[in-house]
Amino acid sequence: MPQHQRELAGNALSWHYMARNGAWVAPPIDCCGPEAGITASARLSEAQFARVIEDSEADEIWVRLQYGGAAWDGLPSERHDLLGEAVQVVRQCSLDDTATLTWCATLMATVATGRHVKVAHIFLNF
Repeated sequence: MPQHQRELAGNALSWHYMARNGAWVAPPIDCCGPEAGITASARLSEAQFARVIEDSEADEIWVRLQYGGAAWDGLPSERHDLLGEAVQVVRQCSLDDTATLTWCATLMATVATGRHVKVAHIFLNF
């Protein structure tokens, strides 16, 4: 794992990211010694970059919903999976920003009632 962290952080002296719980996290980075950082130019392929962006969309939607007062009592990973499924529906149906947030808020409210749901079924009734 330390090698993987060095590859991810590159030659950075510090690196921060927002965890799924909404808190900023600063993983330790070994910036000393011969194995610190990377010497080769590390680049993501277009497919890898697209996957990173795609994975962050559910988190972005959640932050926007929180600004509107949304709350979630379940696990952050469950919320991310649910919103990740919602993002797939959004893409297939080409919803605009307003419709996307409305749809995701409806989905989150439906799930908050404790009902087990299928994302596609809720969308058909949206």
